[in-house]
Amino acid sequence: DDDAKSGHAIVIGGSIAGMLTARVLSDHFAHVTVIERDRFPEEPAFRNGAPQARHPHALLVRGQQIMETLFPGLGEALLAQGAIPINMGSEMNLSIGAARVKPFVSDLVITACSRPLLEYTIFRQLRALPRISFLDGRNAIGLITDDANARVMGIRLQTRGRSEAPVEHLLADLVVDASGRTSQAPEWLANLGFTPPRQ
Repeated sequence: DDDAKSGHAIVIGGSIAGMLTARVLSDHFAHVTVIERDRFPEEPAFRNGAPQARHPHALLVRGQQIMETLFPGLGEALLAQGAIPINMGSEMNLSIGAARVKPFVSDLVITACSRPLLEYTIFRQLRALPRISFLDGRNAIGLITDDANARVMGIRLQTRGRSEAPVEHLLADLVVDASGRTSQAPEWLANLGFTPPRQ
C-alpha cells in the first residue's frame, strides 16, 4: 500500500548499483533521492564516473531475471534499442580449462549491450516512478548526524566543480552509499570517531 509508506531514503551514487538500490528502497520508503556527481544524460552516453563502461558488457541470465523483476520489460526495451541476444551455447566460444566446448543450442540466452545503454534504460524506467527523484551534478561531502554522532540523519551536498557553491543539507531516515571506488564513507566514519571498515 503506497499510502502506508513513510520516510525518506538517500542513495549516494547513480550507477547501476545505486539505481537498483533506489528501486528496491522505493518499495519501503515514501521518497527516495538518488545523488549523482555526474549529470544524467538524455540519451545513452558515457559518464566519467564509469570508466569501465567502454568494456564489452552482457547481462547474464540470472542478473537479467533479477533486473526484470524490478523493471518489467527491461530486456525488451534493451533489444528494441539495439541490444543483441546471444545464445550461450551456439553463439559464444566456451572453453573449460584448455578444452573448447563443442557448440550446442543452450536454453541460456544473454543480452549484450553497451553499459551506457543499460544505465540509460534503467534510469529512464526509474525516473518514471513517482517516489524517486534525482539530484545530479552534486557531490556528497559529508554526513549529518545527531548531537551524539550516534545516528546518521542525512548528508551534506555541494554542486560539483563549484567550491564556492552553498552547502545543501538533505535529511533522511536512511543513507546508502553506493558510490563505489570514490566512496568517502571511510573518511566520514573516521571523522566521527569510528574505526572505518577494512578495505
